[in-house]
Amino acid sequence: MATKPNTAWGQPISPPVGPKNGRKRIRCKLDSVSDVKAEACKLYRLVRSGEIDASEAGKLAYLLQIIAKLAETSDLEARLAELETGS
Repeated sequence: MATKPNTAWGQPISPPVGPKNGRKRIRCKLDSVSDVKAEACKLYRLVRSGEIDASEAGKLAYLLQIIAKLAETSDLEARLAELETGS
């Protein structure tokens, strides 16, 4: 009998990252576009120094691009709501 995959895409769900499975959890502030820009600059420096592979950095940069767009949209949404309420 075959087991069912844990997700709709057929891939198993990876375990949570944290001290229990031996991997360190990394936190960085990504609340604004400037925060995301700072993280992208760190990523660029890591690639230039050879500490991270360029293909891995490309994947992370793509995710940063999505996060930046979401932060920008969220900011615009908040500003529009403020204008609509007249505050």
